[in-house]
Amino acid sequence: MLLLELLIFECLILVFHCSILNGQCNSIADEYRFDCHPELFASEQKCSDRGCCWRSPSNPSAGNIPWCYFPPNYVGYQIKRNSTDGNNLNIELNRVRPSGFPNDIQVVRVEVNSLTDNVLRVKFVDANNKRFEPQFPILNVPKSQLKSPLYDVQLTNEGNLVVTRKSNRRQIFNANLRTLIFSNQFHQLSSSLPSRYISGLGEHKDHFRKNVNWKRYTFFNFDSPPTFDTPLYGTHPFYFAIEDGTPHASGVFLFNSNAMDIFLSPSPAASFRPIGGVLDFFIFVGENPSDVVADYIKLIGLPNMPPLWALGFHLSRYGYNNLGRMVEAWNRTRNAKIPLDVQWSDIDYMKDFNDFTYDKNNFAGLPQFINNLHKIGMHFVPILDPGVSGGEPPNTYPPFEDGIKMNIFIKHSNGKVLVGRVWNRSGKTVFADFTNPNITDYWVKQAQRLYSNIKFDGLWIDMNEISNMVDGSLDGCPFSSLENPQYLPGNLPLKRKSVCPSAQTYAGNYYDTHNLFSTYETLTAYKTLLKLRPGKRPFILSRSTFAGQGQYGNHWTGDVFSSWEDMRYSIPAMFDFNIFGIPLVGADICGFNGATTPELCARWMAMGAFYPFSRNHNANNAPDQDPAAPNLGPEVPKASRYALTLRYKLIPYLYTLFYRAHNFGETVVRPMFFTFPNDTNSYPVENQFMWGSSLLILPVLQQGATSVNAYLPRGVWYDDFKSSYHSNGQHFTLDSPIDKINVLIRGGEIIPFADDQVLQTKDLHNVNFNLFVALNEHYKAYGELYWDDGESIDSQTKGAYNLMQFLAENRKLQATVVKNGYRAQKYVSSIVVCGVDGEPNVVTLNSKPIQVKYIQETRCFIANLNGSLNLYTNFKLLWAN
Repeated sequence: MLLLELLIFECLILVFHCSILNGQCNSIADEYRFDCHPELFASEQKCSDRGCCWRSPSNPSAGNIPWCYFPPNYVGYQIKRNSTDGNNLNIELNRVRPSGFPNDIQVVRVEVNSLTDNVLRVKFVDANNKRFEPQFPILNVPKSQLKSPLYDVQLTNEGNLVVTRKSNRRQIFNANLRTLIFSNQFHQLSSSLPSRYISGLGEHKDHFRKNVNWKRYTFFNFDSPPTFDTPLYGTHPFYFAIEDGTPHASGVFLFNSNAMDIFLSPSPAASFRPIGGVLDFFIFVGENPSDVVADYIKLIGLPNMPPLWALGFHLSRYGYNNLGRMVEAWNRTRNAKIPLDVQWSDIDYMKDFNDFTYDKNNFAGLPQFINNLHKIGMHFVPILDPGVSGGEPPNTYPPFEDGIKMNIFIKHSNGKVLVGRVWNRSGKTVFADFTNPNITDYWVKQAQRLYSNIKFDGLWIDMNEISNMVDGSLDGCPFSSLENPQYLPGNLPLKRKSVCPSAQTYAGNYYDTHNLFSTYETLTAYKTLLKLRPGKRPFILSRSTFAGQGQYGNHWTGDVFSSWEDMRYSIPAMFDFNIFGIPLVGADICGFNGATTPELCARWMAMGAFYPFSRNHNANNAPDQDPAAPNLGPEVPKASRYALTLRYKLIPYLYTLFYRAHNFGETVVRPMFFTFPNDTNSYPVENQFMWGSSLLILPVLQQGATSVNAYLPRGVWYDDFKSSYHSNGQHFTLDSPIDKINVLIRGGEIIPFADDQVLQTKDLHNVNFNLFVALNEHYKAYGELYWDDGESIDSQTKGAYNLMQFLAENRKLQATVVKNGYRAQKYVSSIVVCGVDGEPNVVTLNSKPIQVKYIQETRCFIANLNGSLNLYTNFKLLWAN
């Protein structure tokens, strides 16, 4: 009888607890659910075993809403102790309930370090054992130097770690430490977001503003043509948020190289889910998006300063198949008077698609062609893949034999060299381990052998996710937890189109180093080019990327399709990579996959002329689409000539933007709200973009359109000196015939630009420059010009450059020499001043009267100086009515 009473009592207690849990579960609205069973195959029993709630969402069709979610009183980790040490907070967590994932980390140490007034670091580590952490890239973590932090840090009694903006008490980061999952192969930490205006989280085909409605973003470098809801070539787990009702912004970067998901939910919140390593967060608190992005870029590494020729137009395709066809495309482009600087070659220049070779039959005259390019000031860039042939006859292919001798290839976990398959006709491919400290010696040796035949000027590194045409290897992959973790980001097998996760690299298991592979390769290519072309800036284009890679290389957006949709989505892709610190970026103009059309290619060439990296490239067996290809008719060369001529005139300004990116972490291409953070109407605009703060590019993105509906934030906007628009923050319809792209100059800016008829970037050293002074409604304007020899790697460290600043106010233009270390002459052809308050009666240059032409419609005057003024001097231009 007593036993029965005890049993009944225990049942009553269980019912009581279940009743309490049910009440707590029912109190949580769908949007506040955080997943307690994020892996596949959740069930009510499994959920209950974890001590979590199981309920169907009130609106199951609203998205991937979790059925299994944490109750309010859930305690997985308990705060064992916490202490403060100066600007640091240390927390020790102890696991008190199993997470449901194998090998929970029992004791987790949380280190909160306030680094600067704008940046803090929150790091979760195993208190007892060292775990994998990326050793490269090396972050520029600032030493703690606090004066007046913009944020507070608090650990609440409920176990929440909260970062708050001091000025308005807005929560920037709020993570419940009790629901943390920190196991050997899966972590999850969820934090609230300060608003729904989230950008970043790349690389994905998506809008710049990300979707927080139950949206999963997967980070696993993967060879896939850009498609929705698919991980692409790069991993950049950084976002920034604009806070509602203010221009304030904040951001979060998770420094972790493992495959991961970041899951956004509408409360709004973010759940970070890497499958290894540690959780190493950097949190940025800024006054506006530009400040946050600059702080992030300074942390991961400022972008490289490109050679001037890299800002020219590039011509390429896969499928020239012989030198004759390459030369035909090159000749017709030049004969059409389309500016051009660089000729590229895809893998068809190689013998049997083998790295470090060239086909001496189909490309027999390639060395002579490249020499001729150099004689006329042009450049050549070939492709190289990370895999070399492992199936050539013995003693015939040094890249393989040297790699075996130097022990340089990625291996299986049993120590055997891993063999996959990529392009090599032998059908066998082995992969250099770019984390190996001997890799530079190996790669320089192979590259020197190729360079002795073809004097290339840069390197294009492709397939470096790693991409493999078999899953894992030709021999398969061993069964292990590395191959089959309990949680798969994006539900994508880790060996899919790659190598076995259990494979061994010098830096660790490939499971941990996969997303770092391209960054190590880019560094190797950078060092190699410094050896081959000493003293000159390396130029590297990489398909796969990771945070910090912009220090050494650049990016194109991969195998886009020849479609209006993919052309449109190239704009948010440019925005993404500019905030990721890789500003020299662009899509394959006219599209890579499929066949373009004359209208699409004309419009794409016009917009692509304003990509930071401007290259026309397409796929094997696709029709020719170089801008003068006869099959495209007269419209494409006409549109190309107009847009590229304008680009080349504006390269002095573009080059200055790259100087500022290289030194200050600024973006080159940016969305309008970076310049107008108080204009909420500009936040969603992704069909137009800015060069710096000065130029607004308005492409046609719809088939059949002959005009654009442009949103112009408040101010004055100039279409050269021909017309102007005075906006209160409104839309304007601008005509845009097939052979034109609209580019407007923002009032308040001074733009340096080159004389006409520049067909190569080398000509920019010989022609005069001009100044366009676009006064704003307060009759003020400001600008800069940076200039150097365009190729020396030490121009800035040695002070061998010129920097000019220009200020217009009170009817005076003042030019000031900040630095005059590049001893080359440059003269001014003309100065255009627009938006004056009336026709000037007298204009003086350095106190001497000069003649000007006045244009009433735009209130501009033009001073034609005909090269009489040395640009690199202090001078004053004054005007009076």
